[in-house]
Amino acid sequence: MVIGWLADHIGITGGAEISDDAFLAAIPDGVEIVHCPPGKRPPGNVSGFVVNNCITYNDCWLEVLAQKPVVRHIHDLWPYGSPLMRRWTLDHAALVLFNSPKHRQTFQFPVSAPYSYVHPPVDVARFREAAQEADERGVKRAGTIWFGRISVGKGVQNVADWALRTGTPVDFYGNCYEPLAMSQIVPPCRHCGTVEQDELPELLTRYRSFVHMPVKPDVCGRTAAEAWAAGLELNLGGSADVDALYDWLDTEALQNAPQAFWAKVLETIGG
Repeated sequence: MVIGWLADHIGITGGAEISDDAFLAAIPDGVEIVHCPPGKRPPGNVSGFVVNNCITYNDCWLEVLAQKPVVRHIHDLWPYGSPLMRRWTLDHAALVLFNSPKHRQTFQFPVSAPYSYVHPPVDVARFREAAQEADERGVKRAGTIWFGRISVGKGVQNVADWALRTGTPVDFYGNCYEPLAMSQIVPPCRHCGTVEQDELPELLTRYRSFVHMPVKPDVCGRTAAEAWAAGLELNLGGSADVDALYDWLDTEALQNAPQAFWAKVLETIGG
């Protein structure tokens, strides 16, 4: 089976991109992926399409997508991109995948296409093992951490204000894509640089708590799930919609998300 894979290539690695990589790493036997960047049309032998974040794709793609079954995996609230592609997809996709029931409830656009749920893929075991090893070494957890993409939308300003009000130092880790957001990080907060995914479990085991206060519901709160898996206390506020997060904090579902994803894709496209 040949599947066309649509995903933005905008030079930013966030939760959606990390999830996409996890799904691609778990491709089942007998499936061939053809990457379809915005300026490239797929070969004629594809059986269907998996569409991820697609804000850089224009409306010309609708003619292509209409020829085969489409599975649209929605990572967020889909605020950007072509409204024509969004409307067509939500009406005509063979399957729309949300992260959780709360994600679907929070999603502001009507959906008439069939839909289902797949948790964000988080290797919970890797974080749990790091926490256990740290405990065995006698590591003393201390302090509060925030990590992710440093932007206003992620609520950096909310965390900075909370730190000032409570006198709680917060260590920020992440790439800065918005200088104005970086300007919010003032004492008692500090920016400690970036952290790679392979370094993250060990880093988290040094901290006692994780703070997250986004400006809108975080329906794919990967950072909170990773902190939870590493044994940190979660301090969630702002518009985080705590119920939307705990709705999918499930060890088995997070760990097995790649297999669940492909099962639904193959059932939809191969069926």
